[in-house]
Amino acid sequence: MTEKESIISCRITWLWLSENPDKGKFDCPELQYIHYQNWCPCCEYSFKLNLWNTEKSNCSNCPLIKYAWKDELHACECDMNSPYLKWSLSQDLIVRREAAFQIVAACDKALEALENKT
Repeated sequence: MTEKESIISCRITWLWLSENPDKGKFDCPELQYIHYQNWCPCCEYSFKLNLWNTEKSNCSNCPLIKYAWKDELHACECDMNSPYLKWSLSQDLIVRREAAFQIVAACDKALEALENKT
């Protein structure tokens, strides 16, 4: 999986979750037959490059943080303000939908930055 493929797969996953806020990652067709690290294509990309520290999460290697969020926001449970954590902890479908859309927007920003890089 390339960096770009991980971002695209992440976008597909979170777009589906934004359209189905009552569902979880395990329900997403994009993840049905593939087990990614933390059920996240971007985490898997970092893990495969041996950038993932198994003792302590190393979110700075996430393609979304690298290209979209930088130091502003994290996509994982490491940051209490992360949309992932908001989505994960909330039962409110509106909150879950909005948090998922934030991750989709980060994927779009990351893809644009990656395209401009080449």
